[in-house]
Amino acid sequence: MRRALHGAILVVGILLSGCVQIQFGGPLRADLRGNDPHIHIIRHAPDEHQLTELIAHFLEQSGVSTVTSGSREEARPDGIDLELSYEDHWKRDLYSYYLLFLRLDVRDPETGSLLGSTAAFNDGATGMSAGDFAEQVVGLLMGIDP
Repeated sequence: MRRALHGAILVVGILLSGCVQIQFGGPLRADLRGNDPHIHIIRHAPDEHQLTELIAHFLEQSGVSTVTSGSREEARPDGIDLELSYEDHWKRDLYSYYLLFLRLDVRDPETGSLLGSTAAFNDGATGMSAGDFAEQVVGLLMGIDP
């Protein structure tokens, strides 16, 4: 009981101290990311922050040569190896919006089975841009050290 209370106090202290970034999940299995997969990103409508394009750009930088995107209602292109969906939460401070939370889920396009997932939370005090934050989360998914 006392250990749990100390752990809870530690977590609350960290969260209240600012500059918090919490990551969970991990990289895709090497066999899923190592064979130059065709990844299809399920785009949100509307994508006001162009997050789909940012994710696609960072996937391409990590070595994925074929990245496509489309809404859930659009027909998927042929030859997709992996389907990536994302959940994003934004927050407004005094000056602008910042990306508060980003989760990436990778599924088998045929069965819908979850093959990998990674996420991160950013409290905004880090001053990290949405692009830098998205790059970090994609890097975590693809097994690239920050």
